[in-house]
Order: sequence, then structure tokens, then C-alpha cells
Amino acid sequence: MKIHTQDLIKSACLLPLLALSSPALANVETSSNHERSLLKRLHLLEKRLEKELEKPSINSASYLSQRFNVSALVELEAFVQDSEHTNNSSDASLATIEVAIHSHLNPYVEAQVLLLHEDGAEQELVVDEGFMALSAQDIPLTLVVGKQVLGFGNFESHFISDPLTLELAETKDTAIKVQVEHLGFYGSAYIFNGDMNEQDDNDEIKQAGAQVGYVRIHKDNQLKIGVDYISSLAESEGLIDYLQADDGDAELQKTVPAASLHGFLSFSKWQFLAEYISATSAFDESDLRFANFGAQPSSYNLEVSYDFTLRGKPVTVAVAHQESSEALALDLPEQRNMIVASYPIYKKTVFALELMQATDYAVKDGGTNNTDYSLSMQLAAEF
Repeated sequence: MKIHTQDLIKSACLLPLLALSSPALANVETSSNHERSLLKRLHLLEKRLEKELEKPSINSASYLSQRFNVSALVELEAFVQDSEHTNNSSDASLATIEVAIHSHLNPYVEAQVLLLHEDGAEQELVVDEGFMALSAQDIPLTLVVGKQVLGFGNFESHFISDPLTLELAETKDTAIKVQVEHLGFYGSAYIFNGDMNEQDDNDEIKQAGAQVGYVRIHKDNQLKIGVDYISSLAESEGLIDYLQADDGDAELQKTVPAASLHGFLSFSKWQFLAEYISATSAFDESDLRFANFGAQPSSYNLEVSYDFTLRGKPVTVAVAHQESSEALALDLPEQRNMIVASYPIYKKTVFALELMQATDYAVKDGGTNNTDYSLSMQLAAEF
């Protein structure tokens, strides 16, 4: 006869419990009422024990899945580029690996770690984000502390290539941020130290930023608008790479703030997206130059997309026009025209095809006036 471990555990637990709960069990034959009472209590104890045995142990997969939400993104890309005045090029790469680990520690505290590898960054898998968010109990207020993407710029896009707005202004740092949401309105304010200091300045928390906006969703229609401010555009990923390219301890002659305005509108199958980012004043000529003077870089992105169904699967087609100004030193083109189509070939697996025309700055501004045409393909899987 086959004996199950769980049955043995039940029996071992039930016998002492039953003995303690009823000293008169030895006389059960003498009282039918008492017998029914004991059987009822035995049944209840058995149910309670079954529930205890069903609880996951700390080493079980079900326990880990209840405590942690782990997701990953893998992007494979290939491109062919035809240049007007320079050599043509083509390549294939493992463009992106992202692993996100998220946990709700309790109803008011959550934590997230994002591991990232990007092709061409000469890095292994690194901690790109790591923060904790603490929510207030009675008001819609959240404190976010740790390394995070700061609330400057939106950077939404349907395309394989990052928009020029992101390449100019995306900012990541360890910060202390307070954010609030109420009746569709949202806002945040944050402080951080930063990587770029002015000459003879102290190494202390001195940078700040803020973001306000409004979101309205009604059935298939959505409206989002926002305005952002940051005290130093030089803290963006793109400018740090440029300013510290030759000297990791480079210092600024002048700190330049920046502002962003962005909006998104969708109705039915159409989506419209617009974003504009600009420095609010010019950099010192020794920090960032354009032509023969200090640069005041800016960029914008305009996109229109349309969704439809093909063979029972959703397809998105989008067109975009992007421009930058006084950003030649950051290796940004002056203008881009783009079209993309994406199609889910399998569940959580999307294939995208992008065609781009990019034009460099004019020769009089220090550019080449060269126009490149590129075709990019991407296979992305989420799990």
C-alpha cells in the first residue's frame, strides 16, 4: 500500500490535537451525540491542517512569485545605412537586455531594480535603476528615493531609434523625489547632487527639477500634457558623455537650466505625440560650442501613428519628423524623417521595420550637410 508523506503528517498532527480536544474519546461508543461532535471537530481540524500544508514555503517558486515580479526584455537589431558622402555600413547586434525586479513589500512600500545592457556601451549588465517608493496612507503622496530616471522629458516614441529629445536630455541619477497625483493632475519635485560641477564649486546636493501635468482617459480616448524643468541640462546622459569624454573630472564654466513641453492625444485608432526640449540660455563657449559661440541646444519630436488589424493581430504604423538645433557637438543630426511598422509575429514577440532619412548640419555651421538613409529591423521579446 502506498503511503503519502502528507497523510502521515496529517495523522501525526491530528492525533495529539484530537486527544487534547476530547479526553472522553475512549468512551465515544457510549454517546452517539458525543460521537457526532467529535467527528465534526475532527473534520474541522483536518481542514485547518490542509490549509496550513498548502501555504508555500519560503523556498518554493510560488512563494517567490508572490513576493517578486520579474520581467525581461531582449532586443535584437540589424541595420543597413547608405550615406551620401561617406562609406556605407551595416551591422547586427544584441541591442538591449533589460531585467526588471519589482516587489510590493507591503501596501505602502515597493522597490525596483532594473538591470541593463546596451550594445556599444562597453559594459556588462549594470544596475540602471534601483529605488524604493514609500506611499502615504491617507494622501496621494509618494516619496521615491534611489537611482532613477528623473522627471524631465517624456520621450514616448513608436520607433526603434531613440528620439532626438531623449538623446539630448534623458537624465538618470540618485535622487530624492516627491510626487503626487489627484483627479488626473500630477506633479513631482526632486533634488540630486549630479555629476557636473562648476569650477571651484562644492560637491553637494545642489541640482533640482520639477514636473507638472494632466492626464485624462475616456474610453479609447486619451489626453496627456506636461511641463518639466531641470536646473542643469549638463546632467543629461548625452551631455555628460560629451563633457567627460576627454576629462572625467571636467568642470563647467556655467550651469544651464532646461525646460520641456510634451503632449499626447489619442482617439479611436490614431495617436498624436509632440515634445519640445530646450536649454533656457546658452552654454559657455568652452563648455559647449556651436559655430563660433556658446550653444543653446534644443530638439523636438512630432509623431503620428495609426493602429489596425492584420490577420487578427494588431499592427502599428507611424511617421515622425524630428529636428535639433545647435546640437552638432553632441553628434545629433539636424533633421530626421522616419516611418516605422510593427507587428506581433508571436505572443510577446514583436517585429519592427524602420526607415530613416537623417541630415547633418550645414557646412557653414561646422557640419557636412550629408544625408544618410538607413533601414533598421528589430526583434523584441518580453517575458
